[in-house]
Amino acid sequence: MAKIAPKNANVFGFHGTLKVQSGKHAQAIPLLKRALRLDDGNPTNHGSLAIAYEGLFKPDKAKHHYLRALELDPGQARTHVNLGALLWQEGEHSEAVEHYEQAVALEPEFSEAYVYLGREMCFFRRIDEALRCGEAAVRFNPSSAKGHMNLGYALQASGRIEDAIRHYREEINLDAQLAEAHISYTYARRRSAEDAFSEDLVSALAVRDRDDSERVYLHYAAGKWESDLGRDEAAFTHWLNRARLRRKAIKYAIAGSRKIFASDQAIFDSLLLERRLCQPAAGPTPIFIVGMPRSVTTLVEQILASHPQATGLGELGYFADIAHGFSDWSEDAGTFPSALARLDESHWARAAKLYMERLDRNEGEPYISDKMPGIPTVLNFTSTSGQCLRTATPKCANRFMPARSDAGGGMRISCSR
Repeated sequence: MAKIAPKNANVFGFHGTLKVQSGKHAQAIPLLKRALRLDDGNPTNHGSLAIAYEGLFKPDKAKHHYLRALELDPGQARTHVNLGALLWQEGEHSEAVEHYEQAVALEPEFSEAYVYLGREMCFFRRIDEALRCGEAAVRFNPSSAKGHMNLGYALQASGRIEDAIRHYREEINLDAQLAEAHISYTYARRRSAEDAFSEDLVSALAVRDRDDSERVYLHYAAGKWESDLGRDEAAFTHWLNRARLRRKAIKYAIAGSRKIFASDQAIFDSLLLERRLCQPAAGPTPIFIVGMPRSVTTLVEQILASHPQATGLGELGYFADIAHGFSDWSEDAGTFPSALARLDESHWARAAKLYMERLDRNEGEPYISDKMPGIPTVLNFTSTSGQCLRTATPKCANRFMPARSDAGGGMRISCSR
């Protein structure tokens, strides 16, 4: 048809979109680019080209065409969801939320939009909103496995463990091959030998053409299951297989890390700390709990949260999200962390205020705890930091055996104000 109508943009666009739908992204791109050369005003073709670029791991080009599609037609709910998912992968969580919310506003019964929006609400620890999104996702599409998964996450975060497990089971019933389903269900509680869902896990692992990224989840879940049954050798076999698969996907070079460390040392100097905000922000006093994984940060948080004057808010992740917005606050700010050197006191005050405004789960207690917050000290509002230190051997052992009491030792906790 392209030979019959060489100047018909719709022909090339239709052909290219079919290629995208069949997963042939490399073949789709030249067809869609030709369609857009003939007619740049077609939002559907821009959206299809964005999906093709995303399929080839070219997020910048994908983002450009998603934005162009929405510029031409802001009413495309699906494109808002696709762009939101891309922004989420790049750590731009607030921007992702905006697009998911627009998708829901455009199509109030769009189940998948609620799934993604609920995931973001869990990330921001806005559990009540995450629950509402999860309930909407499964109400509008009861067969959505990911909808049940996200609702399970929110229920578990709110302490409703049995309700969460019920949705995790439904998730597996709907899609026993969904790797994340087995992770969520396995880690909700200890599993027993009579658990019928173990056969689904074994079946999922037996699929030969499964992607390594999914097999990582399954080995992790299988290791937890074997550990629950006291079969430590089998558990370690799964965890080691998981580690090998993860290592294959990690492109690491020590030179890159040294470059990052040198850059951070140059940025986080005494001048930066002197320029930071010197006035306390209104609201409860945060207690930041920092440390490496498996260095008892969770235990410290639970101890603090049991105090009547403190609220434990978990791992909030707010600082990373606020830092991503630095580039929008000043024309020459740049990106984090180099942007810190160009921010003035008004910017520091704005960052502190944004953080404090998000503490909506605080119920009036004078203190809150935020575990693994990332970069809090540069804001310098009134706070206390607790650092959890643990020697390497027990920490690494506990990464494999989180429930074993004999994997402890080598722990030290220090606090500073």
